[in-house]
Amino acid sequence: MAAATPTAPRRRRRRSAAAGSEGEEEPSSTSTSPPSPQQPQQPAEQQAFAQQPPQQRLELNVWAYKPPWCQPWSILVTGAAVVAGAWAVSGRSPVWAALAALPIAAWWYFFLLVMPAQFRAYAEQSNAELAAQQQQQQRRGQQL
Repeated sequence: MAAATPTAPRRRRRRSAAAGSEGEEEPSSTSTSPPSPQQPQQPAEQQAFAQQPPQQRLELNVWAYKPPWCQPWSILVTGAAVVAGAWAVSGRSPVWAALAALPIAAWWYFFLLVMPAQFRAYAEQSNAELAAQQQQQQRRGQQL
């Protein structure tokens, strides 16, 4: 099963009139340095996005950004159904149910506990940076 990573809402890419057909994107003006052996090269668009300051406050709840099929209740129900299915198919064998429960428990741990905590820390840091940036802009405006 593939799982989504926590991300802020994606921004739409701008397309210029010169880009032509609908599938083409505007070329990036940011140059990239050659990849170092320790770090893989990121696309210029991804580098530019990472360097942009946040434009709006982030919701601290990661589940606000997830679709309905990726909410805590659906993760719990799916995991329980897999364990119950393994138990039923194996002739009610607790060994097979336990073997199915191990990866499900790891999945629950990471996606219901670790990922939301990491996203919350990221959102709080991002919101603090945004607040500091806004205060700095207000001070500049008052000085003029």
